[in-house]
Order: sequence, then structure tokens, then C-alpha cells
Amino acid sequence: MTLVSACVIAESTHVPDCVGKALESCEVILKDAHLRLGKVKIIASNQLKDPTAEPGNVYGMIPKAGTTIELGKYVHLKVVEKATIEKTQPLPDMQAIAENCFGETLHQCSSYLNAYFEKGFCNPWETIGIPDYKSKYPYGKVSNVEKARGGNCYKIHIAREFVPSNFCTGLTPEACLALLHNEENSLRFGKVEFAKEIIEYSENIEEGKIIVTSDKRMCRYDTTNPLNNCIYVKISGRP
Repeated sequence: MTLVSACVIAESTHVPDCVGKALESCEVILKDAHLRLGKVKIIASNQLKDPTAEPGNVYGMIPKAGTTIELGKYVHLKVVEKATIEKTQPLPDMQAIAENCFGETLHQCSSYLNAYFEKGFCNPWETIGIPDYKSKYPYGKVSNVEKARGGNCYKIHIAREFVPSNFCTGLTPEACLALLHNEENSLRFGKVEFAKEIIEYSENIEEGKIIVTSDKRMCRYDTTNPLNNCIYVKISGRP
């Protein structure tokens, strides 16, 4: 008898080259390549080896352009700090900010605020905002804006929802992630990853399928990681 071993090869692609391109353009390029934007690290202009790098453009990538990578994986970027601009108008009061931002998209709100604030966002959460799980606004919409000390930058909060514990019950981990990352659920939950996979026996759920998910709140506030949400996943099997 001849034994034949089989393995599953994940689909892969090459990391596209975003260096020298605007962050917004790179997001589109990565999406077209079926990859996802990961951490965005802002590099101050005085830390650059190349003084000709344009503010707001991608300066480096991890992994580098041309690297073979599985579809759906994250690509992390280094972006040149945007040049400081002079204020041309006095800062709006919070009522004006609320009228122009609350209930709007992140892009609409940031476009309005950029005319007033010298440094724009206070941190590199530009693509997702800060998650707000107690908002009265629809998910994916701006729920609050904070002025930082000194008034020269701001933080935008985005309405999000927790992932229901039975959201992925009966699905494989791969199918669960695909569902969580579709366009509608990305707005609803933010960026979601598995913090830990736990194998647990179940009489009702097929082996290899998810029994239940549980929330891991600590991940949401890790400023080194731009995930809005991480969850524990219990998978049917023999522990």
C-alpha cells in the first residue's frame, strides 16, 4: 500500500510597491491585491535617511514590496509625517464640530477638521479611528471628537459593536475571518483578529468548526496594534 500525503497550499500573491505613494492610494492598492492594511507608523521628517521623501507618503513596508505573502495577510507601513501647516481659521467650538462630524464618516469628519488643526490626527489611527462601543450612532460613524492638550491635534471616535458570541458558531476559523472582514462587518466591528484559539470538545458542533467566540477587551486599547477588536475562539475538537 502506498501512502500519499496531502497538504493544502494557501493562495499567495506578491506585495505591491507602495513606497512613494500616498497612504490613501496604498490602501486601495493593497485591497486590490487582496491584502490588508496593518500598522501605520508615522516617521518624523528629521528621522528620514532620504530627505526628498514627501510628507504623507509611504516610506517603508513590512514585508517589503515583491515579497510572496498569503492572501488576506497584513502589510505594515511607515509613512512620512505630514508637514505642519499654519492655522488659517480659529478652532471651531465643540457644537460646530458635532454638527459637522457626529454621525458622519471618518473621512468626512477628518476633511472638515484638517482646515483648523495644525497636526491633524494625534496618532496613526487615521484609517480606523478610536473604537466606541457605547455610541448611539450607527456603527462606522463618528461618535465623538477629542481635542488634545494645546488644541493642535484631535482624536476621532468611531461607533463599533462587539462581536456576538454566536456570530461564527458552526463556521471554520477561515470562514469566520472572511465574514468578519467583509465590507459591512468591517464597519460594524472594526478590524478583528483571533487573540487565541482554544480546542474544546463539543457534542453539537462538527470537529474543526467554531463553538463560540468570546471578547478580549485588552487588545482594543493597545496603541501599538491598530486592531479595534480581538476575540478568543473556541473550536470543536479533542483538547
